[in-house]
Formats: sequence, C-alpha cells, structure tokens
Amino acid sequence: MKRGDILIALALLALAGLALLLRPSGAGGVYVNGEAVSGSVTINEVVIEVDGSRARVTDSPCRDKLCVHAGWLDRPGDVAVCLPQRVIVEIRGTARRQVDGVAG
Repeated sequence: MKRGDILIALALLALAGLALLLRPSGAGGVYVNGEAVSGSVTINEVVIEVDGSRARVTDSPCRDKLCVHAGWLDRPGDVAVCLPQRVIVEIRGTARRQVDGVAG
C-alpha cells in the first residue's frame, strides 16, 4: 500500500465513525424541541396533544398555523414546526419500510 492509499483508508474510517456518532438515537417516541414527552404539553404558547406514540399541535398563536394544519404525526420522521414560536414536534423511531406497487 502506498501512502495515498493509507490516507484514503483513514479518511473513510473517520467518515464512518462520524456517521455513527451523528446518527439519530434509537429511542422512539414523541419529542418536542429534542426532549422526550409522554403527555400533552404547552411550550411558548403552542399546545401539543400527545396520544401514546402520536402527537399534534392543537393551537398556536402564530399567524399561518402551518403547525396546526400538519395534523396527527404518527410515523417516525413526521415533523411539525412552528418557527415563530421556536417549537419542533417530531416522531422518532425505527421507520417501517413501506413498499409501493412499483417496488413490490
């Protein structure tokens, strides 16, 4: 192996290690601003209803109310954001693979 090959191998190992460190945590559930919640909460005047492993924003003082119109978040990766009030509601966990008719 040449010196360049060793540098490339080390760079690839460093990137793989970085990817492992930055991956989302395996803990599933409802998170508001990065904190796990199990019951309904109000943060910065934004009312968030939590029902088991799903959640929704029921009220917000913001003008457009895009976070309210997002509806129920129930699948891992679903997110509702209220930028004016600085609130992020997300569902974390292992996503179930969904196969459509083309991929099936």
